[in-house]
Amino acid sequence: MKNYKYLLFDLDDTLIDNFENTKHAFKVTLDYMGIEYSDEIFSEWLTHEKKFWHLRERQGSELQVPDEYKKSVDAMVQWVRSQRFVLFFNDIVDLNKAMELNDVYLNAMNEQVVPIKNAFDVMKKLYGKYNIFVATNGPSIATKGKLSKIGCLDFVDDIFSADMFGVMKPSEKYFAEIKQRTGEPNSEKYLVIGDSLTTDVEGAINSGMDSCWFNLKNEKSSNLNLKPTYEICELKELLKILNTRNRCREQPCKSF
Repeated sequence: MKNYKYLLFDLDDTLIDNFENTKHAFKVTLDYMGIEYSDEIFSEWLTHEKKFWHLRERQGSELQVPDEYKKSVDAMVQWVRSQRFVLFFNDIVDLNKAMELNDVYLNAMNEQVVPIKNAFDVMKKLYGKYNIFVATNGPSIATKGKLSKIGCLDFVDDIFSADMFGVMKPSEKYFAEIKQRTGEPNSEKYLVIGDSLTTDVEGAINSGMDSCWFNLKNEKSSNLNLKPTYEICELKELLKILNTRNRCREQPCKSF
């Protein structure tokens, strides 16, 4: 077993049940717009979001953001996230309204947070044995709130997010930023844990890190080039892989 020092956990659908959170947030957003919710429109939104973020992940730093929103990372991220609503509601939502809806949506995502099964127990058992980080493409402030609501914030040493780095997973630059902030350049010291082959596993491969694919839905990978180091279907299986019984880490480096 490799001697990992840093565990990089994804958030949505790894520690948090993103489906239930998204459903609640979408209902709140539609209610704000005066539109009646239906499972059909929610299904359309899920498909839209998946395609939207997949495209943004592929574009990376090549994304064409208007100059007025390049003044800060926060402004750029707000513009990008608001495009979801511009495109989905096309003829009834302009950019200003989309930014307003984005704020409503993100606030609602924090209201109802459902943990993945065994998330608390697994994080608690790993704490004190590894340096634990959450590495997400989601907003850092919302991430902190979600972790707090499922009782796992105290087990996390730091949060890394796309809005901090200006790039998204699976960009190699994203993981290079993490190495710079931890001060550990050796990729073999990191294990990336997440549900997405095309963000978490591919990002780890791009950066020379090992990966653990949390295959929550027990899916079969159609991409033979994306081979995770480990694969689990339940989060508690990670404990067996790491065999943490007698391990003790260095001093924590919590920065928030």
